[in-house]
Amino acid sequence: MLVAVLPLMGFWLTGLFDLDEGFYAAVVGEMNRRGEWITPFYNGAPWFEKPILLYWVSKPCVLLFGEMWGPRMPSILSAISVYFLIFWAVNKRYGQLAASYSVLFLSGSLLMIGVSRMMLADGLLGVSLVAAMLFYFESLETPGKNRWLVGLFLGLTVLAKGPVGILLFIIVSIFTIWLMPSLRKGYRGGWAVAFVAMSLVIASWYWPVYQANGQVFVQKFLIEQNIGRFTGGDKAHTDTFLRGFLLYLGIMLIGAAPWIYKLPNALKTIKPEDYFLKFCAIWGLSILGFFTISSAKLPHYILPALPPLAILVGVMVARNRTEAGAMGVSLKLLRGPIVWSVLMCAIANLGFGVYYFGAKIDAFGIKTEIEGLHSEVHGLAREARAMNLDVAAFQLPRREKALGTGGTKLQETSHPTLAFYLGRPFIAAETIEDLTHPHKEILVITRQNRVTPKIAKSLSDLGYALSPVNTLTKQRNYRLFRLMPL
Repeated sequence: MLVAVLPLMGFWLTGLFDLDEGFYAAVVGEMNRRGEWITPFYNGAPWFEKPILLYWVSKPCVLLFGEMWGPRMPSILSAISVYFLIFWAVNKRYGQLAASYSVLFLSGSLLMIGVSRMMLADGLLGVSLVAAMLFYFESLETPGKNRWLVGLFLGLTVLAKGPVGILLFIIVSIFTIWLMPSLRKGYRGGWAVAFVAMSLVIASWYWPVYQANGQVFVQKFLIEQNIGRFTGGDKAHTDTFLRGFLLYLGIMLIGAAPWIYKLPNALKTIKPEDYFLKFCAIWGLSILGFFTISSAKLPHYILPALPPLAILVGVMVARNRTEAGAMGVSLKLLRGPIVWSVLMCAIANLGFGVYYFGAKIDAFGIKTEIEGLHSEVHGLAREARAMNLDVAAFQLPRREKALGTGGTKLQETSHPTLAFYLGRPFIAAETIEDLTHPHKEILVITRQNRVTPKIAKSLSDLGYALSPVNTLTKQRNYRLFRLMPL
């Protein structure tokens, strides 16, 4: 298990990335300042982009571990929990070697590593769904056994990322009933208890947040974020079937390398009596197929398909080893996955570090510079926080309005991480009037090309002086100004 956790090490070495991590961290920071547990707030206003589970788990993590360790700790803990669940389920059926391979194949997957090292709701969705699926299969093997746990963890998937977890569970259940008729008798009994457990978990937030926010919650969260996205309202992440198929094919081939190349053979070698492996095949391929067909697509959406597929390959590889005469678990048998985990740890830390801090490359005939935009803006935010003045973010979002998935160009963002590293809300200023509205001295964080001579003159005409602030953070892509009434 220590080897499985190795690729996650170093997650604290970089700050947060925008946009998603920025929004989630800013919400957690503001909820902590308010002492709030029910209504998420972003930059002073209720924010219903995601359900509550990530915030509930992140709030104590940020308070206990601080701004470097705390925000990503829920994802790290979720990944480790998934590894323990898989080891438990596989070990009891196929032994330690198969369990070890299954865990190490999953933990060494670039997609699993990337998502698990970021503050995203997908980690909590993943562990809740894995637990629900494993207890669901157990309740089929022994009709009704611990079926309340299925409901409990399905409820947690809803609190993690909305109804998608229940939808995926229903799809897997339908295919399981259809393709595995020998398990149909296992559906008897216990579903009422499971439904009650699921309903109570869901109601633990949905009821009090509705009581606190009424129709605002219904419109913003239930209608816009759930029904709207389900009916195709998420234009920013929409793509065609063919492009989506090619996207996810590439993600699987790279993000789950190298073990994913053994999957076709693992599927072919499933024995008739291997009900658990058949279920894993249905589980993984159903989820993969659902997101391929779905119009909304992001690379990490298919992450829930990886655990069952890793189990398939892990069991097959372990069987091949034991049939060849190797029994038990030894470092020699695990040498390949161990070396791969060390390599993935280095790649993950290097990739995150370059993206966050930037890098200069002058080798092998390549001369280029990658700018560390996040480290710069976060450095300015920390220095602005120490000055104890209100802060305005002036024209940080991109000027063009084109949306879409699949491009390679890094777009300018609004940097919601500002609210987290400032430790307070900021003024989102798009016009000169937004800057002058407070009628007092403020700090202004903006991009290096936003404050033109024309804007400076307009501020002067309105009775304000705009002066640059010298900072320890090198101002290459961003600028920090002091704006004072004359």
